Amino acid sequence: MINKHNILPFLVLVMTSIGFPVFGQASAREFYAMGRQLQLEEKYYEAVETYKLSLIENRHYLDPMIGLAESFFALGEFSEALMWIEKAEIYDRNRTDLKNLKGRILISLGEYENGQILFQEVLQVEPNNLHANFGMAELEIAEGKIAKGTRMFEDTLAMAPDNRKALLTLTILYDAMGKPEKAEEYLRQALHYHYEDVYTQLLAARHYSQVGRLDLAEMHAKTALGIRRDFPDVTRLLGNLYLGTARNEEAAEFLKKSISINRNDNLLWYALGLAQERSGNLEESITSYSRALQMKPDDEITRIKLEQLLSSRLDMETPARARFSMYHLQRGKEFEERNLYSKALAEYRRALKIAPLSEETRLAYADIFLRMGFPAKYLSELYVLKEQHDINSEIEDAIEIQSSLQEDSLARRWAIDQFSAETMKYEYSLAVFVYPDQGIIEHYDGEKVLVQFLSDLLFHFENIRVEHTGTISAFSEGFRTAREKGTDYFLILYPEESERIFNVRGELYISDTGGAVREYSVMRTGNDKVANAMVKLVEQVQADLVPTGQLLQRKFDTALINLGTMEGVEKGQTFNIVKRGSAELNSNDLGFFYPEDAVIGTLVISETDERVSLGVVQPSGFFDMINIGDQVFLSVDEESTEPEEPPAEKRSKRKVEEVPEPQFSPYPPIRLYEQIIRIQ
Repeated sequence: MINKHNILPFLVLVMTSIGFPVFGQASAREFYAMGRQLQLEEKYYEAVETYKLSLIENRHYLDPMIGLAESFFALGEFSEALMWIEKAEIYDRNRTDLKNLKGRILISLGEYENGQILFQEVLQVEPNNLHANFGMAELEIAEGKIAKGTRMFEDTLAMAPDNRKALLTLTILYDAMGKPEKAEEYLRQALHYHYEDVYTQLLAARHYSQVGRLDLAEMHAKTALGIRRDFPDVTRLLGNLYLGTARNEEAAEFLKKSISINRNDNLLWYALGLAQERSGNLEESITSYSRALQMKPDDEITRIKLEQLLSSRLDMETPARARFSMYHLQRGKEFEERNLYSKALAEYRRALKIAPLSEETRLAYADIFLRMGFPAKYLSELYVLKEQHDINSEIEDAIEIQSSLQEDSLARRWAIDQFSAETMKYEYSLAVFVYPDQGIIEHYDGEKVLVQFLSDLLFHFENIRVEHTGTISAFSEGFRTAREKGTDYFLILYPEESERIFNVRGELYISDTGGAVREYSVMRTGNDKVANAMVKLVEQVQADLVPTGQLLQRKFDTALINLGTMEGVEKGQTFNIVKRGSAELNSNDLGFFYPEDAVIGTLVISETDERVSLGVVQPSGFFDMINIGDQVFLSVDEESTEPEEPPAEKRSKRKVEEVPEPQFSPYPPIRLYEQIIRIQ
């Protein structure tokens, strides 16, 4: 419900500034004029309230309905925008501007066919209608047809060579296609015709920032601020430019001034926290990150960054670590109550990463394994808890009970601690890279935050070890680094962040040859979209890097291996026993290769535990060559175990530069479309 008294102080200021009397009752037209002014200044929330006040005075007034549709569209509230444009249509259904706006709204909602129909209706009546032509071009971009959309914008530009939207859109598109010289041609035209336009200056600053001409980027950002001091996109960009040139103190001072103008901008608070963290002002940094989360509680990248600071730079006993870990502890309990155990486990892990000495979190972490059917892991975590704290009698009783229940377990009978280093699996070594932020991630350095987050998620898998993380400017740089680090594989991430969608694509390569072996793509929306997408990507990588085991102990015709139910081992499965040292990583696919004559026996699983399993051994030949330390691989068809060429011939010795550079667009269609529709 709109209350005129709540917004009155603000309206008095606006009315004074645009020449309206402040005494007496404002008319519907006056409220509309104020709303229109606010909309032009991109103060959309205030514009929405003012337009609604206009409609209180005259509920049949068409113009504020259109203004509401436009404002909600600019805010990304497309369903609300559609509601208001449909109300406006009741009063004038045949206006081409209404059809064009509705078409753009429908495209944003994914109703491509219905949006196209509206643009075609306009073009049948007005073949040269620029907005309808722009709408058709935007439709192509939304569908991922970037080259075709670019040609259509160029065609419409021929009708109006100085058109601001076309010039700026083509600048964005050619930058996205990796053609900065062509982008600059259109940018120069835009600056020639629209130098005093704040958005033109912003796009110029972004372009020069992307091509590394930071002096020009800073100049245009400051010019934009001179035109409009309170434009959030510009203040964020200029703050990022200061951060990018390591002027952290200058960045902090600038961001503090910017926040005094717009205190509700979570990205400004995030950037301020980053500047303060880099300057060593950790307490101030934590406060700034916290303020960003107060402004936008679902800002996942800020939360992840804050947690990384807490985990890496503060002492274990620091109260802030325990305080911020409670967020994940509480969420874990909520997931657990809904029987969403995997999600609960992920939350408890994040809580323990922040506060590993938390007794309550460690107990919750232990309990979830018991609920998931892993009592030995539960008991193992209780012992960790006992080492860290003076535990109460209830936990002592739980340890005694579980220890008694597991007295006859496979691991106990074979006198082995299945959660110790003794049972460690082969660790696939991995390097993880990401291309520098090209505007795809709204948070400055957000790509580095995500790479570290992925590394933290992979840490919990015993068969994967992340050796190196970092940013790269070219595929060959990642290939070279992975080879120098001696990793088995390297993964390149392509994250994409928008207000409503988080998408992450990953490409997995063999470090020895640079050959691509897997491609992953995960998109999530709604709450926890970043964490959910990253967790899913990690699960896919882990599923492809199948754990390999070895013989730990042997007694006559039975043997114990270091794979169990937590690795998916089941009773009745057959494993090939391969002579130690005979298997090596495949050079053209994932996993290991071993020649047929290296198989010295089989093992059929007869009993399982959580990290170990027992099987019956059957030697392959007359002589029993099976020894402790020999490797075991789940038995598969012979054709799939042996590649077309032996590994020695298949392993490439070619130089890094001979590997073709993968082709990719730094701006995926979702992000491109969102940028383009902002240009009015």
